[in-house]
Amino acid sequence: MKARDEYLLHMKSHPYYEMFLKEVIKARPPIPHHDPESDNTDKWKSLSAQQRGFDLCCSIFGIKQE
Repeated sequence: MKARDEYLLHMKSHPYYEMFLKEVIKARPPIPHHDPESDNTDKWKSLSAQQRGFDLCCSIFGIKQE
C-alpha cells in the first residue's frame, strides 16, 4: 500500500473527518453568473482556475463531491 493511501485511511478513521469533509466541500470556489452589464470575464477565468485546482486537490485526497 502506498504511503498516501495509508495516510488517507488514517485521516478517514479520525472522528472529526466527516465534519472536515463538510467544511472542505462548502469551501469550493463558486463561479459567478455572467453579468452582461459589466465584463467579468477575468473574474470568471480566475475563479474557474481556482475551482479546477480545488477539484484536483479533492480528487488527490479521495474526496467525493456531489
